Amino acid sequence: MSDDVEGRYYLDELKDPFPIEKVKYRSGPGGKQLAYIDARDVADRLDEVVGQAFWQNRYTCVNGVTVCEIGIKTVHSVTDEWIWKSDGAPETTIEAEKGALSDAFKRAGVKWGIARYLYDDAPPPPQQAPPPQKQEPQQGSNEPTESQMNFLTKLLSSKSETERGKFMAGLGDNPTKHEVSKAIDELKAG
Repeated sequence: MSDDVEGRYYLDELKDPFPIEKVKYRSGPGGKQLAYIDARDVADRLDEVVGQAFWQNRYTCVNGVTVCEIGIKTVHSVTDEWIWKSDGAPETTIEAEKGALSDAFKRAGVKWGIARYLYDDAPPPPQQAPPPQKQEPQQGSNEPTESQMNFLTKLLSSKSETERGKFMAGLGDNPTKHEVSKAIDELKAG
């Protein structure tokens, strides 16, 4: 596997559509229905895919606009590096400061691909079953994805067979998506 597997893993997983029950709608200009997700959904996606210890955000204010930066830590064999993407939002009419922070955070998440599909004029992509040879769990499933398991296998490849066996035995026969995500965090942390 090439060194960019981790980057592709993050980008692919971050872009996954949200379960339909997470998507909300509000009226926009001209009565157009605008789809959106909560800021908590962005944080949950980052926690699930990247791991709590491997992303962070920070805020600044530029000419009255709240700017949020989201950094994701990449872990390579030689260096660790933070990659940052940002976007901003003005204060909102309801809970001005909180709204600006939340909107800026969601917009910065879109820069990473999180819920970007909701900004297209086209409706969100339908929830389709994956091809038979790539059986991914349905959205909202608690089963780890094939990408997560492949990434976990890559991280474990540097361990001895005994260490790999103990680690996998600790996960059990049917680990959850969250348990695999935590395992990935542990292995990346060292």
